[in-house]
Amino acid sequence: MENEFEDLENQTDSNSKPWVFIGATILVILGLGTYLFKDKLREIVEPDHNALAVIKKVENQVSFKRGSELSWDKAAIKLGLYEQDSLSTQEKSNALFEYKNGYLLNVEENSLVIIEAPDKDKDGTDRMSLNLMKGVVRVKGKSTDNK
Repeated sequence: MENEFEDLENQTDSNSKPWVFIGATILVILGLGTYLFKDKLREIVEPDHNALAVIKKVENQVSFKRGSELSWDKAAIKLGLYEQDSLSTQEKSNALFEYKNGYLLNVEENSLVIIEAPDKDKDGTDRMSLNLMKGVVRVKGKSTDNK
C-alpha cells in the first residue's frame, strides 16, 4: 500500500513539471515584453501633456506613425500626437482627436493627416495646424470635457 502512494506521488510530480516550466516561461515573456515596450505602454496609458493633440475616439482600422519612425502602429484612445506624427484611417474607419486648444477634429475614412506645429494668430494665440494628405477632416467644434 505504501508503494502505491509513492508511485502516485512520483507520477503527480512528473506530470506537473511541464506546467511549471510553461507557466514560468509565460511570466518571463510577459515581463520581458512589458520592459521592452514600456515606453509605448506608458504613452498609451498616460499621454504626455506636451502633446499637440490627443486621440479621443477610434473606430475600426486607424493607424498612427511617429514623425521619426517608419512603422505604423494601431491607434488608441488617449494616445498623444506630436509634430510630424501621421494618422491614417482605412475604409469604414474614423478617428476623433482633440487639439490642446480644445478643438475636436474627425478624420474620416480613407484619410491621412500629418500633425503640424501650431501657428500663432495675430494676437499670439496658438492656432491648430495639420497637413491633409488625402481624405476628409471635419472640425467638430470645441470640446466640452472638463480637463
